[in-house]
Amino acid sequence: DRTARVWEARAGQDVLSFRGHADDVTSLAFSPDGDRVLTGSRDWTARVWDARTGQEVLSLRSHARPVSGVAFSPDGGRVLVWDGRGMLSAYDAATGKPLPSGSGLPPPSRLRAEHPGRKVVAVASGSVV
Repeated sequence: DRTARVWEARAGQDVLSFRGHADDVTSLAFSPDGDRVLTGSRDWTARVWDARTGQEVLSLRSHARPVSGVAFSPDGGRVLVWDGRGMLSAYDAATGKPLPSGSGLPPPSRLRAEHPGRKVVAVASGSVV
């Protein structure tokens, strides 16, 4: 229904919803501090939300294909967005400003951001960006 939801597991209740995507939500990640939620969608956008209120903070619309994976860097300062066809985009998590990124990689079986020192590493099906 184009909505990402947070559920309280024990009670099985929907406690917060993130609405605003124009197509199915394909991926979700929490920021390391738990204050923000990042969603990716088939509507070619990734969105950053306030995890307490459900309000949209940023909308990232510069993707050439539907989004298939999202992640925050371990320090929470960057957002990684994967379109599943070989384009990895990176953004400043506070401003949404595009950062240098990579392309031409195979679709990831899993998207994960690591932060050894100050460099962000994304692993895609055994490839490293």
